[in-house]
Parts: sequence; structure tokens; C-alpha cells
Amino acid sequence: RLDGDVDVDELAARLSAHGHPPAGAVAVGGPNTPGAPGAETTAIVDLRAGEYVMVCVIPGMEDGELHVAKGMVARLTVTPSATTAAMPSPALVMTLDDYSFALNAPITPGRHDIRVVNAAVQAHEVVVVRLEPGRTAHDFLAFLQRPEGEPPGVMIGGTTWLDRGEANVVTLDFEPGEYALLCFVPDAADGRLHLAHGMVRQLRVE
Repeated sequence: RLDGDVDVDELAARLSAHGHPPAGAVAVGGPNTPGAPGAETTAIVDLRAGEYVMVCVIPGMEDGELHVAKGMVARLTVTPSATTAAMPSPALVMTLDDYSFALNAPITPGRHDIRVVNAAVQAHEVVVVRLEPGRTAHDFLAFLQRPEGEPPGVMIGGTTWLDRGEANVVTLDFEPGEYALLCFVPDAADGRLHLAHGMVRQLRVE
């Protein structure tokens, strides 16, 4: 969301360089991509009237260059409406912090709405990965560094960057098994990905 006089080219350039958006650009989330071609994921986002920019910060498989650097940027205007819809308030809540994922209850098999909220000062995201039997979150991270052989898991969605106090509601289908929660946002202090600071969690759905 563009709360100030934000230069969109500067915004894209900063993100392309693995940096953070300039002042006045507020990360309000959105659906994180599923890993399987043709798959879909859903996120409910609270969009008040104003100007927005949609960007993709996923790296290209061939060269590692972020998609925003390749021009995957689009402006969006949200116009005022006479009616408003309240955000859902699901029972299951995931809180993002420095550098952790906290759930207020265990995730059970089935389809769930999850309220994802960022309580930290800096932006965070959650990428949810369904792991193959016997594989771990660290196996998946190692595969991203050297993608050889069969992948040890598949991304099923989540929510993209959320600034402090922002929240999305995501809908995900969980089968019994092991899952990984990951944050790929670069740290505001040293530029390292938050997962390098320990923002990785593995959990079991049963």
C-alpha cells in the first residue's frame, strides 16, 4: 500500500536488490505462491481505498534474479465503496515475530482458515511447505541451494510480506504429515534472510 509519495521505480529497484521498500510503502501481504504448476492459493487481504503495487519477489529458477527485476510489477487502485466487509476471525492464529512462528493451537488434518498477523517491528512472511515422508525443513532449504533430484517438499502457500500489525487470512489444505514454515524476507539489520536467523519451524499435522 502506498501511504505516501512513493516512487514505484525506486520501490521495484530496492526489492530487486533484495532490500526493503522505501518509507511510505506498507507491506499488506497477499497469497504466497504454491510450488506446483496449476495449483492455487488463497489469502484475504484488508484493502482500504488508495494506491497499491503488486510485486513478485520470488527468484527465477534459471538465474536467481527476482521476478520484480524482470518487470513483474503492477499498480492497483482501490476505490471507495459504500459498503465494507469485515475480515474473518478464524479460531486458528499464527503470529509472526523476530524470528519465530507461533500457533495458538495445533493444526489438524483438513482445510483451515488461518489468521496470520505480524507482531514484529520488521516485515515477515510465511511460506508453508508440505514435506515428503522422512524429509525435513533443512532438507528443503538444502534443495533450494542445490536443486538436484526429487524435491523433498512442495510449497502449498502462505502469505507474503506483512508489516507490523498487518494481517491476512489464508486458507490451506493440510494432509497428515510433516510441514515446514519459512520466512524468506531479508533482515532489516544485516540483509540475511530471516530463515538464516532461525525463522524456520517444522511441525507435524496429525
